[in-house]
Amino acid sequence: MPKLQRHTSATDLADLGQLFESMSCGVLAVNTEFRPLFANRALCQMVQMDRSRLMQLRCYQAWPGPQCHSSGCPVHRVPACDTHVVCEVDKRCVLGGLKAYWVTATALRGPHDTILGVVNEVTEVPELQLAALNTVILRTRLEAEQGALTNMEAVLRQLASQVDTGRRRVEQKVASHLNRVVFPLLRQASAMITGPKGGQLAAIEAGLKDTIPCAVDGLDSRLTALSPRELQICSLVRQGLRSKEIAQALGVAEGTVEQQRKRIRRKLGLKNRRHNLVTHLKLKT
Repeated sequence: MPKLQRHTSATDLADLGQLFESMSCGVLAVNTEFRPLFANRALCQMVQMDRSRLMQLRCYQAWPGPQCHSSGCPVHRVPACDTHVVCEVDKRCVLGGLKAYWVTATALRGPHDTILGVVNEVTEVPELQLAALNTVILRTRLEAEQGALTNMEAVLRQLASQVDTGRRRVEQKVASHLNRVVFPLLRQASAMITGPKGGQLAAIEAGLKDTIPCAVDGLDSRLTALSPRELQICSLVRQGLRSKEIAQALGVAEGTVEQQRKRIRRKLGLKNRRHNLVTHLKLKT
């Protein structure tokens, strides 16, 4: 593809018309008010519009696209950066939908080096190349999502391990208290009481032993009611991080973390604000 010189005089535009017309790519020259100065045959075929009709419209009217009236428009970018721009733009087709094009935009200069407009060289992005580009984008997104899932799985495995360890600790604490305090008192009372009532005390002792795992299961059920993000926040809270630090670690607003902490307290039954969430989580895990 022939490359336009960076400095192009407006008076040379007519002389360049023959060169533009012979180029296989589309060429559209517009002034700073987005009015066409020249459009070659290839460009008219891309737009699917007669040249006389195209020259009566502004470029964004003849060939609209999402980049029009934005910082992504080449006609906006060239005067802003004072150089040529190469970018991909999407343009609407006559039959609907968008189609991708490569655009090389070059400043059109007049006397005293003033910018009079922009010359755009336009080529279609081949379907195979576009498909390959979309595949790369999709693969990148999938890899990022897979990485996030892997991290979440690691957090959940860590929390599951902590919950299991906490379960054993709670069961050991309850069993230790029963063995050291409650069961000796029951045995002393049973030795002093004869008949059916002594048997009832023995049944109470057996019932308490069976109650230990049930009580621990009740603690676990509340933790399992939390969402993966809430479990992740619980893990960070347990490590002593404040809401601001958690927000920075997770890339969210501090207010979002505060709202999630309120939901965690509600799900764990900590309605009274005097109950410290950090202490509670350390006891549970």
